[in-house]
Amino acid sequence: MYNSYQKKVTYYSNINIDSLLYYSKKIEKLNDKCFSNAGKTNLASAYYKLGNFKKSEEIAIEVLSNLKGDNTSCDINNKYNALARLFWIKNNQRKFNEAFNYLNQNIQLINESLKKLDRSNEKRIFIKTKLALLKSNLGFHEEAIVLIKEVIEKYSLIEYGNIYDNNLIVNKASAYNILGESYFALNSINNNDKYLDSTLIYYNKAFLEAEKFELSKDYLDSTFSIHQLAKNLNTNTSYLSSIINEKKEKTYKQYITELRINYLITILQKDSKYKKYTIQALGEEIGYTNASSFSRSFKNFTGLTPTNYLNSLK
Repeated sequence: MYNSYQKKVTYYSNINIDSLLYYSKKIEKLNDKCFSNAGKTNLASAYYKLGNFKKSEEIAIEVLSNLKGDNTSCDINNKYNALARLFWIKNNQRKFNEAFNYLNQNIQLINESLKKLDRSNEKRIFIKTKLALLKSNLGFHEEAIVLIKEVIEKYSLIEYGNIYDNNLIVNKASAYNILGESYFALNSINNNDKYLDSTLIYYNKAFLEAEKFELSKDYLDSTFSIHQLAKNLNTNTSYLSSIINEKKEKTYKQYITELRINYLITILQKDSKYKKYTIQALGEEIGYTNASSFSRSFKNFTGLTPTNYLNSLK
């Protein structure tokens, strides 16, 4: 039962928060203590993505309390995920000392339990990325640059289970973005063109990695926003909006609408079951909660209403 639910959690993690919450709660209710705590770490992730940091923090701390003295492989992975969630909460709250404390605990956990952690090599790289982010946030830009360049080199050594593994894509894009932010900060301090050139190079590399998020289908989640994407990439919405305008020659809203409608057109052409869906259901499939809003967006993009388009496929 756990494996079945966890597959659903993995699938819905970046597509639909409501479904993520639903299956996470299913896992939380399982009798096995470790599985139940895994469900809680999933819930902490869901609430974090919704911006409810308080609820996410409460759940993550509860998991750590539940697991004191427990050292199975499942327990260790739950501890790692809870500590990682607490790091991101404190980093986003700009409570960097607390974030560093949680990061240190995770470093210690990895060193003590290397063989019990899933994908431990990746976790080491992710932790170095977080450390570089903290150094940059605290003003140690040159140290951050040295560290993040080491991290980027190590990404080439990771064997991707799936070349479009979303977690890896986001972390690699984040690494390039941290590098760009650090060079930009040095340019602001020293007013040196070489730093500005490096800023533009690494921002561009970050964008090229971030473009792959189109393949992750995060944009199909009704709660997905430019704020969420910017947070995932450790950047700000102003920069992200300007780079989309420059590279895609459209606004963020136009960009997401295009991705959603193109995805729907593709699945309608490939799978006949979707042709039987109601207009409301089709809209929900690509992140719209309102049928009228979906129909309006669809017509603006294609020139046809959803109903007319469905009729054209017959």
